[in-house]
Amino acid sequence: MRNILLELPDYRPAVIRFRPAKRFEMENIGELVQLDTSSSRSWFFHFGKELICAIVCLDDHSRKILAGHLFTSDDVYNNLLVLREVIEKYGIFELAYTDCDSKFKFSSRKPSMWQQVVTAPDEVITQVKYVLLKIHSTLLTHLPGNARATGKIEKWFQFFQSWFCQETSLRIFPLKSLMRNFRNLSASTTKDSMKV
Repeated sequence: MRNILLELPDYRPAVIRFRPAKRFEMENIGELVQLDTSSSRSWFFHFGKELICAIVCLDDHSRKILAGHLFTSDDVYNNLLVLREVIEKYGIFELAYTDCDSKFKFSSRKPSMWQQVVTAPDEVITQVKYVLLKIHSTLLTHLPGNARATGKIEKWFQFFQSWFCQETSLRIFPLKSLMRNFRNLSASTTKDSMKV
């Protein structure tokens, strides 16, 4: 039956299947880093009912966690502290890849009757972009609404949240030893160890 329907000129399948996203990967270590924040309600009770954000910077090729800290807020200053630690330990990277948060990319809201936005969002230089331009590095953000774009760092956040909530019942866990355990795993696509 399907073969007969395929021969019709106006046939459209009932279910549109998307191809799985092909992950882009840099060829060398240190060319591209991914920076993202995870704030989970599941950590809420482990830190005295205070919302905690984990800001992590990950190397794209080796998937090594270059820097990561737990903060009480996700703001520009804390993100720049993580980037500073990466630059001090490993040197200047070529590209930084982030999501479309307003710290990294200007997002124009609905037009207001009192103000007009006359610049394009790509022309606005945020504080993080300004700092990276000063050190001759480039900031890339993924397209809005593309949730699959930052998959490598999101997988680490899934690992961290699932492991953290199971292993740390009512005690505070140091993030450094978790990063050390994660580095000993091998990358699924390159089969390389994450040690650099």
